[in-house]
Amino acid sequence: MTEKTEGIVLNYIKYRDTSIIVRIYTRKFGLQSFIVNSIRSKNSKKSIGLFQPFTILDLVIYHNNKNNIHRLSEYKSQSPFKSIHYEIRKSTIALFLTEVLVKTLSENYEEDNFQFDFLKESILEFDTLKKGYENFHLYFLINYANYLGFGIYNLEGIDHIGDDELIHFLLQVKQKQSYFLAETGQSIRRKALDMILNFYHLHITQFGKVKSLEVLYQIFDE
Repeated sequence: MTEKTEGIVLNYIKYRDTSIIVRIYTRKFGLQSFIVNSIRSKNSKKSIGLFQPFTILDLVIYHNNKNNIHRLSEYKSQSPFKSIHYEIRKSTIALFLTEVLVKTLSENYEEDNFQFDFLKESILEFDTLKKGYENFHLYFLINYANYLGFGIYNLEGIDHIGDDELIHFLLQVKQKQSYFLAETGQSIRRKALDMILNFYHLHITQFGKVKSLEVLYQIFDE
């Protein structure tokens, strides 16, 4: 049966000669995989650019709970981006965060409007940011953890690290004040990200290595 829903594209892999299998986090069904036929064909009427990380789509899907891979009947961009796919630092952050989402989102087959709205609104805000966005992934991970069942801090549990600058920075990140601190050093940003990812490793058994982390470091070290 067909269903209408919204979706946030995470990633895709090539499938056969001209098709792809794309992972999309949907409002109604959680994380799902879809086959898109002939999208890599020269004669395709649709652009594969619609399946870049974080793209928000309006979808009509063929969905069956018994299947692992579903099909798209219709799909179109809901909110074309102005910057995420065109600025290397933003696109790298998007790549990194979508890898984290693939590791942590579930195929729950039911609506989770609060979580979906948080992701969608955060992505749309990220696209509009003109300064301070280098810290966006930190804010995102801190607040996303609440939807996974563990809050990272009220900061009472990390004062033992003995780094007042880091604690102050994390407070600013949580409250979005970091968006206005474009001069934040890469060293303190790395420490903050390492600490946040450690929380994810502690609470999610299968979290594993985030492969795009080194790419993120390299881009921001330039």
